[in-house]
Amino acid sequence: MPIKLTIILAILANFWSTQLVAQNKEFSFELDIEDGGLRMSSNYGTAWKELQTYSVLSNTYYVSNYGTFSDENELENTSFYIKINLKRETLTLEGLSGTTWDSYTFDCPDKTCKFFITQDDVKTSGSDKSYMNDKKVAKRLKELEAKKEQVQKKEKEKLKAAIAELNADEDLSRREIDSLKMNLAEKSAKNIENQLAIIENSIEYFERNQEDIYTDQGYSDGKSELNINLGGWNLISITEKDEISAFSNNKIESNTSKRVRVTSENKDQVKTFNRSADEFLVLGLAFNNAMPDGGSLDDTGIRFAGSRTLEIGYARDFRVFEKSNWLRIKYGVSLQFNGLKPEGNRTFVTDGTQTTIEDFDFNLRKNKFRMDNLIFPVHFQIGKSDARLNEKTGKAYFLDHNFKFGFGGFVGLNVLNTQKLKYTDNLGKRIRERQRDDFNTNNILYGLSTYVGWDDFSIFAQYNINPIFRNSPMDMNNFQIGVRFDL
Repeated sequence: MPIKLTIILAILANFWSTQLVAQNKEFSFELDIEDGGLRMSSNYGTAWKELQTYSVLSNTYYVSNYGTFSDENELENTSFYIKINLKRETLTLEGLSGTTWDSYTFDCPDKTCKFFITQDDVKTSGSDKSYMNDKKVAKRLKELEAKKEQVQKKEKEKLKAAIAELNADEDLSRREIDSLKMNLAEKSAKNIENQLAIIENSIEYFERNQEDIYTDQGYSDGKSELNINLGGWNLISITEKDEISAFSNNKIESNTSKRVRVTSENKDQVKTFNRSADEFLVLGLAFNNAMPDGGSLDDTGIRFAGSRTLEIGYARDFRVFEKSNWLRIKYGVSLQFNGLKPEGNRTFVTDGTQTTIEDFDFNLRKNKFRMDNLIFPVHFQIGKSDARLNEKTGKAYFLDHNFKFGFGGFVGLNVLNTQKLKYTDNLGKRIRERQRDDFNTNNILYGLSTYVGWDDFSIFAQYNINPIFRNSPMDMNNFQIGVRFDL
């Protein structure tokens, strides 16, 4: 085989072996969620120690051994890659790479919860010391196995050093040296046997009761220390000095809690109900049109399918009653871009204090009138949802409405009007024209709106009570029918 080919194959083999090692790398980190933001602290297997994000618009994050990212395509050659999605009070974790698990879903009440994540599992954690984590158990078992080899090695080194001292002692006879060597060997063997027995018994006890055991890694005088605990009692402590102590009586309190559905059987345990508000990014798409006073849709002179609305906004909602969730108040602010396209070869024309729709002199290729409005909607929302109870604290919270019906209104401001025209003049020249003017529109807006929906999706309708234009020969009231997403 040519030397160059051999070198290339060797490089490729080393590369792929490196990738395989990277893909199988062990990791462990703690995930805290507070108000939709993430705070993570690494135990091992990452290039970072602490990470923190803040919830603004995105509720989806990607975490790897390099850090957090907003785009799944931003990472290459990572040893693990996890997608974290916090949607209202539900947390979804997806192991995209470097994990033996595919996905987990948890309830995250009040958007505040804590988890332990490794390549093999995801567990909830009730406190900083209650590490309900199977991978930590396996890691501690490996450390105990490693301690067995360290005990034997250290005792053999001590025996070797003691024998060397005996051989160097000129005051002792050969028979005395041989006798002392025998005693030292027996003592070393007993030391090894006794220490291995403690470790092996601990391993057996650990494996048999691992669902009730948690482990902790601490520090004492700058030395690493391994603590194994069962039922709140410290079983064994091993430091780098190989100092082994068993069954101390240091009681450790458990801080775990359980969240269950509120029913007639446990409602007496509820002490308080959470009153925090939920926040949403609002995105809406709708058909837009203008209803003439005393007329019908056939008399609008506006193309229905070609006239559309885009809405982007922010909303909050909260419960009206302390112990019931059937009625919520929802309020916010939105920016609406309302487009109107006159039928035929016509445009909006301003003549003094009046604005009308007139025929255009040239052949129009595009005619669109757009009103940019800032509105402040307020709705009463009716729906039904279950309540969840934290059995330890007695604090209960309600889930968001699944099916919902809302009714209310809005007030707002007209902030900008634009008419875009594309046409061909008499000389065959194509012209683009953008007209920005008051167009005699009403600056103050108010109207009614309603919606019906499921989870994040809803169908809505909105009607402006006051007309679009002032002093118009025929009043035209803007209305919309469309869909909205509360993200």
